[in-house]
Amino acid sequence: MIDLNGSLTAGPGTRRRLTTVLAVGAATLGLAACHDSSTSPTTATSLTVVSGGGQTATVATSLAAPIVLQVKDQNGNTMTGVVVTLSMGAGGGSVPSTQLTTDSNGQVTVSWTLGTVAGTDTLVAQVGSVPVLDVVATATPDVPANLDLVSGDNQSTAAGTALPSALTVKVTDRYGNAVSNVAVTFSDDANGTFASTTVTTDTSGMASDTITLGPNAGIDDITASIQTSNGFVTVTLHETGS
Repeated sequence: MIDLNGSLTAGPGTRRRLTTVLAVGAATLGLAACHDSSTSPTTATSLTVVSGGGQTATVATSLAAPIVLQVKDQNGNTMTGVVVTLSMGAGGGSVPSTQLTTDSNGQVTVSWTLGTVAGTDTLVAQVGSVPVLDVVATATPDVPANLDLVSGDNQSTAAGTALPSALTVKVTDRYGNAVSNVAVTFSDDANGTFASTTVTTDTSGMASDTITLGPNAGIDDITASIQTSNGFVTVTLHETGS
């Protein structure tokens, strides 16, 4: 309205409308600021194991459960369409594909076949500049397959006395890994006496026994044997009683 001095003043209604306009403008600016923040560029900052880590399986076999990895951005949100690169670390092994793309949950899923060497296997995962992620599994030996002579062959001593050194053999699987807790049976064709006719392999796959030769002089053939899935496997040591 116009006052008596000819100046323009705002009446009550005009003041209310002006206040409303200012409030709406401020809200609009706030929304714009939020919109700018939410549409700012995102980048992968974390790569984690969701499930499947720390499993144990026999060498050269697949883990029972797949490995599930997840990628998130700097705001903690999962990221879709990000490429995760995989490679084999310690222990070797294989995966169907070395490059996977994250799904709508920011995840990739992969089956992992362990290597042929017993021990710790590592699957290496990487996304951009995010620190490399090592997924660890344990590979255990396969079933017994081989029996090898380690020491104690071709000894000689007086008949009826103990050989000076122990008879030692080693049990391995088809990949050459030592196999523990395997029963090794010792037998003698000259009536010698063993400390034990059955010895269990230790963590190195070794089994050792001692023998007192039979009462007669001559060649004493000692046989060590194990049971495998393909039948008995044996190794023979030749000793001499004088």
